[in-house]
Amino acid sequence: MRSPLFLQHDAKLDLDPQGPRLYRLQADRPKHELTIGEAVALNLLAAYGELANAKSHCATIFGEILGTALVDQVVDRFWTYLGDGPRRSLDVAWLAEMKVDRLRLPPRRRAAPLAVTWLVTLGCNRKCPYCFHDITRHAVGRMDSPRDATFPLDNALRFVAEMAYVGASDLYLTGGEPLLRRDIVEIIAAASRKRVRVRVVTKYPVSQEFACKLAEAGLHDATVSLDDARSYVASSLAGAPGYLKEAEEAIRAFLDAGIRLRVNAVVSRVNQGSLCELAERLIDWGVPELVISPYVTPRSARTNVQQLAPPIGSFYGDVQKLKDRCGERLRIQTGGSMIPDGLTERACGRHVDCNVGIDTLDVLPDGRVTRCRYLPNEDALIVGDLRTQTLMDIWDSTAMERLGKPARSEYGTSLCADCDGFEACNSRGRCYFTALGPEKQ
Repeated sequence: MRSPLFLQHDAKLDLDPQGPRLYRLQADRPKHELTIGEAVALNLLAAYGELANAKSHCATIFGEILGTALVDQVVDRFWTYLGDGPRRSLDVAWLAEMKVDRLRLPPRRRAAPLAVTWLVTLGCNRKCPYCFHDITRHAVGRMDSPRDATFPLDNALRFVAEMAYVGASDLYLTGGEPLLRRDIVEIIAAASRKRVRVRVVTKYPVSQEFACKLAEAGLHDATVSLDDARSYVASSLAGAPGYLKEAEEAIRAFLDAGIRLRVNAVVSRVNQGSLCELAERLIDWGVPELVISPYVTPRSARTNVQQLAPPIGSFYGDVQKLKDRCGERLRIQTGGSMIPDGLTERACGRHVDCNVGIDTLDVLPDGRVTRCRYLPNEDALIVGDLRTQTLMDIWDSTAMERLGKPARSEYGTSLCADCDGFEACNSRGRCYFTALGPEKQ
């Protein structure tokens, strides 16, 4: 039997002509502004607590495609507000009094983050040549966590509880290697109990036993990074001998444990011609989804690392060839949050949307919150500290507001300094990684 999807007992759906809102009782923030469609979908879930029933009624009001999409949207977005009842009476009388101007979408910047990405550690048991970070070697099997993983457990547990309370439904664990933190399973379990969906990106040698522990803790899904089906290339791109075999064992362990799984491959010059072979291997293993991410040259470039960049303009052509050959047997998505080197000769943040501070937050290994996790050592980008502040205090802080729309004077030696797209970047979300990167020639 599926768990119910009623609004939780302390969730308030405020339906009035000024605009529908969702919030927790006894809490002054956040108050989520809703579209009319979202409010109707949540109202139906509050009355029926069941997905198919809510979709059926929502389709009657908005049409099948939009009605179904609205229910899926609110279940995904407001997951931590849903669960056990009580069942509530269906209320649609407010619709007749709704002001026309409330048909618009709510402000782009959310009342609270939708998701949080936690850079758990810059310690790693691999040495990928294209890694964004200067990682610290940390072997698997050690009894201690990497030395930078200093965010105290008590603070981390409070933080994930607050995520659930304010409606931040997704916690992404990345690194380095996030599974090297010794208490990570305990944190995953605490988050999952609060209905926060925990997602991990990993190259850890996950055993059957460890995969079962992660499944019991409630891990929502895992992304295993694997770039090639040829053993020597896979090892070279992971900086670890025998990585292909370890990745296969981890993939099979996750699948056997019932954890949702995808594989991510970064397209570089050395593997761009062998993506189809990788896809065929994944199909044989039973992997349901492959994410193809573009290569981005690390800010702290290592020896010959720029030689890994594929030819300009090749990325989407490579992906399309892969979809044509394997797309009916394997879900193929494109990933990557920054501009790929293969799309432009000029690295420029105006081509990249960044949602940090708009609907997401980035957290560093010690619990500080940054405007850009790809620049963990830039102290000027720190907007708060979860060891001493709440998530919402940081979200509503003047530091977050300032970094959301920085002054042009902050980019005196960068490509942004005299760019005619500067204000547009401020409006839609600026990519700090590219903004603080290459200087004017």
